[in-house]
Amino acid sequence: GTFVFRGQFDGRNVAVKRLLPECFHLVDREVQLLRESDEHPHVVRYFCTEKDKQFHYIAIELCSATLQEVSPPP
Repeated sequence: GTFVFRGQFDGRNVAVKRLLPECFHLVDREVQLLRESDEHPHVVRYFCTEKDKQFHYIAIELCSATLQEVSPPP
């Protein structure tokens, strides 16, 4: 129920998570956790949340690598 796109926020590149209606109940908790972890060097930064009639959007720091690129092989 979540898709991630590249976007822009205040002139910086960000990752934009788009959540489908069935995931709306997760938005507040995710934002709360991101705000609590904002100063942690290993957690992406949270920028903002927006919503429209169909989706909720969360703008977060765009990472330079994917999890597959930084995770050790199984």
